[in-house]
Amino acid sequence: MKLIVETLYTSLAQEINCNSERRVHIGAIIPYLYFHNLSSGEFKLEILKNDSVVYSHLFDWQDIKGSITEDYFHVYYPIVPSSPVQIEEGSYSIVLTALSGYNVEGNSFLGWIKQHEDIQLKMDYLPSSDNQNTFTVRFKEYKDGI
Repeated sequence: MKLIVETLYTSLAQEINCNSERRVHIGAIIPYLYFHNLSSGEFKLEILKNDSVVYSHLFDWQDIKGSITEDYFHVYYPIVPSSPVQIEEGSYSIVLTALSGYNVEGNSFLGWIKQHEDIQLKMDYLPSSDNQNTFTVRFKEYKDGI
């Protein structure tokens, strides 16, 4: 299996376009993360529209690791808001930011995996290499009410 991982130093951002003509209710945001020997660090995931925060979630390295005993793994990390996040048609940014206690060292970092082979988020450009692919993130949407 090939993983294309971009290391989180300060922040990583991805533009997302919502093309739905109706309001979308997001029940979970699930970035595909790579955990490499972390033992500290706090993080923030935000959805922004025009630099305004639509949703923000704080978590730390232990939240990602949970009960996993390995020091190196990749995981779809589910972030489930207490209330659905409502977005409308338009462009948004999803931003992963490193906060306190996180220092990138050669053998210790958090990464965000880019889409490869199983492209789920449509790209509005043709990447010239896999390194130009978008970050992998899944959204779970409420379809028939809450």
